[in-house]
Amino acid sequence: MRYEIKGDNLPIVICKLNPGETLVSESGAMGWMSDNIKMDTNMKGGLLGGISRTISGESIFLNTFTCQKDMGMVAFPSSFPGKIIERHLLSGESIICQKKAFLPLNLQLN
Repeated sequence: MRYEIKGDNLPIVICKLNPGETLVSESGAMGWMSDNIKMDTNMKGGLLGGISRTISGESIFLNTFTCQKDMGMVAFPSSFPGKIIERHLLSGESIICQKKAFLPLNLQLN
């Protein structure tokens, strides 16, 4: 997967997926996607996982985007003015963000 962050005060992350790559995000985070992306909505972690996400202020459901063929694209716009920054966490490292400040994107290879 490749991605780029565009925009000034209303930024967007554009993710480009190769065939077979899967991206997981919170429900409602996606702005648009190409027609070769398959989207599934589920409650990862079962009912208890969904409830614990809801208690912490996140969505009960997660969306899974899988590229079916060729190069696919999924875009995630910011929901409010600000800046999107890339942050790689090292083993054992963590950060604390206010609600809706974190744009969770996890890549999985099938």
